Amino acid sequence: MSDKVRIQFDFVPVAAEGLDRLVVELGAASRAEVIRRALALLDRTSSHTKSGGKVIFHDVDGKE
Repeated sequence: MSDKVRIQFDFVPVAAEGLDRLVVELGAASRAEVIRRALALLDRTSSHTKSGGKVIFHDVDGKE
């Protein structure tokens, strides 16, 4: 028995293009890897904000 579950998604073309761009930008092995990373990030940020934390992005100059 496999330890993986197959899930299929339908994307509009612009979303598929964005996903493919992220594969290249991140050096990911596949679209699935990008989606797994995105889900892990969303899970972590969701848990963090649910417990009262904040997620803050800083640009290269240190500005929020």
